[in-house]
Parts: sequence; C-alpha cells; structure tokens
Amino acid sequence: MPRVQVHGLDSAPESSRDSLKELHQKFGGVLNIFGEMANSPAVLSAFTAAEGTIADYTRRHRPHHHDELLQPLRRYRVRLARSS
Repeated sequence: MPRVQVHGLDSAPESSRDSLKELHQKFGGVLNIFGEMANSPAVLSAFTAAEGTIADYTRRHRPHHHDELLQPLRRYRVRLARSS
C-alpha cells in the first residue's frame, strides 16, 4: 500500500505553504493530516476555506457564548470523528 508523504512547513509544495502556515498558527503545529493534505494544494485550500467558514459562522451565530465556542483543535477532532 503506497504511503502519502507528510510535509512540514519547509518541505511542502510552494502553493500549499500559505495554507499550511495558517493551520500551523491555528493548531500550534502541523498535524499529520494537514501535512498529507499539503500534497494537493487544492485539497488543503478547500479544507482551510471550510475551516474559516465554520469559524465565521460560529462567531456570527453564537456571539454571546464565547465560552462555548469550539477551539480549533476540538473542531478538528469533531470533524475527524464525523468523517470516520
């Protein structure tokens, strides 16, 4: 079974680096799943766009419940669990 290369900030394709840097800032590091998605700039870009849309929606529709907002890593875990 072929393995997918896991990229870091330095080894990622140039067109994936901005999205990977954004995720690095949000999550405090490059998680393996993000490093794998970096192989396809389109996939990584779509993921970061979806992540941003969810965060914006959450802020707009629950402005008085800051303590209930999901932290970025927790949102990732929820999405990962739902995708299984």
